[in-house]
Amino acid sequence: MRSSLLVISTLFTLSTIACDAKTEEAAAPKKTKSINELSQSKKDTRTPEELEKARKEAGFVDPKEEAEANIAAMEKGEREFIKTRVAKYREMTKGLRGYIGEIEKEAKAWAKAKNGQKAFDKFSETYKEDVRDFKASYNELTENGIRGGALGVTTAKIVRSWENINNDLSPTIANEANFDKSITDLRAAIDALEKEFDLIEKDETLKAGELEEEPKADDKKADKKGDKKKGG
Repeated sequence: MRSSLLVISTLFTLSTIACDAKTEEAAAPKKTKSINELSQSKKDTRTPEELEKARKEAGFVDPKEEAEANIAAMEKGEREFIKTRVAKYREMTKGLRGYIGEIEKEAKAWAKAKNGQKAFDKFSETYKEDVRDFKASYNELTENGIRGGALGVTTAKIVRSWENINNDLSPTIANEANFDKSITDLRAAIDALEKEFDLIEKDETLKAGELEEEPKADDKKADKKGDKKKGG
């Protein structure tokens, strides 16, 4: 009798262990697929154009495209800056043409003069003041050469080319081999710049702002007198 009970007890224990093992095995979570397995099992058959369209519809913005759009917006703003002041830009290039013509004429006169150095020195006295006044106006117009975008860079190069000619001025400069070419190239550059001004004026997508009225000459004199009184 005791043997029978022992056998029954043993069988009961084994069956309980087996049931517990089956329960644990059933409760174990199923193995999930990896990203690679999922991508392989479901391949995207859309074309690059369709994918790009879907990305845009989802609100995705390509960093490169966003940067390009920002640059284009900034450049448009700089061209509008020029359009607002295009009359002043034209006045600037007109002044440059005048100085170039003056240099060309005087240089030939120095070369023929009996005392070229004396003639050159006399010219330099007033010309240096003209150059100083021009640079002051240029810096004021372009905010020290930083405004105008790509066209502002072109304008700055033209001004530097003119300054390089000024730095090389001498009683015998007209005899230099590259003098005439430098003058011709500078005029051509100004011609191209003024054509860009024409395009900006005609571009209806660019809006011209309003400039503040500059103080009249009499007002400026009054301000200077007031400053002197304050200083005294």
